[in-house]
Amino acid sequence: MRIGSVHRDRVTAVSERGPLRLALSSQSNTSDFAVGDWVLVDPDTHMLVRRLNRRILLQRKAEGVGQRS
Repeated sequence: MRIGSVHRDRVTAVSERGPLRLALSSQSNTSDFAVGDWVLVDPDTHMLVRRLNRRILLQRKAEGVGQRS
């Protein structure tokens, strides 16, 4: 499945059947996931098993970094 939204206490993914709220283990932290990540999900429990490796990572620069005065 592909992550569709990430909130402080929940993650939803998009499957061929539509959006689905995923169950997270106690060791999972929502900050480990980003919209667009591909994940493996147990089809019976909707438990997020793991995030697949990213091939591309987009990052924003912190405000003020690299600006000339």
